[in-house]
This record gives sequence, structure tokens and C-alpha cells, in this order.
Amino acid sequence: MTTAHRVAVVTVLLSLLLATPRLLDTSGQEERLQRIALDLDRLQATNDELRRQNRHLREELEAFRTDPGFRERRVRDELHWARPDELMFYFTTGEAGSGRASPLAQRRGGER
Repeated sequence: MTTAHRVAVVTVLLSLLLATPRLLDTSGQEERLQRIALDLDRLQATNDELRRQNRHLREELEAFRTDPGFRERRVRDELHWARPDELMFYFTTGEAGSGRASPLAQRRGGER
């Protein structure tokens, strides 16, 4: 064995000898592993919820594309639209005289 080989072997052995206590020291590793496992569980639960939401949104989008009745219900419910010949009633829970109450009835029609 040449001198270069001996130096290389000694260097590797010294490196292993110096690294062994670090490799064998597991203090804090179990706690870290538990934190990682909790994070993983939390992330998986979040992903499951996001998958459910995405599935619901895909179904809703498909209904918008294919079901005219669904579109009409959503527009009426969310945008408070009505046909020109319909009368819409709004009821509020505001205090009398507070100025916050909206009109009891409002004619909705062509103004869109």
C-alpha cells in the first residue's frame, strides 16, 4: 500500500471516528419525528378537505354548464335577480327609525 493510500484510509477512519458520536446521538430526534408526523397528518387532512372542495366545485361547474335551472336558481339567490313581472320583498331586522332598513318591497326588472 502506498503512502497516499494509507493517508486516505487514515483520513476515512478518523472521519468515521469523529462522526460516530454524532450518528449515535438521537436526543431530540424522536421529538422531531413526532412533530413531523403531526405535520404530515395535518397536511393530509388539509389535502383531503381541498380534494372535497375541488370535487364540489367541479360538480357545480358541470351543473352551470348543463343545467339551466341550476343557473337560474343561483342567479336569483346570489344576485337577487327577478324577472320583469316579479315583485321581490326584502325584510330586515334593523331597528325602527335607524335608517338601516331597506324598503319593504322593491320592483326589480329591466335594470340589469
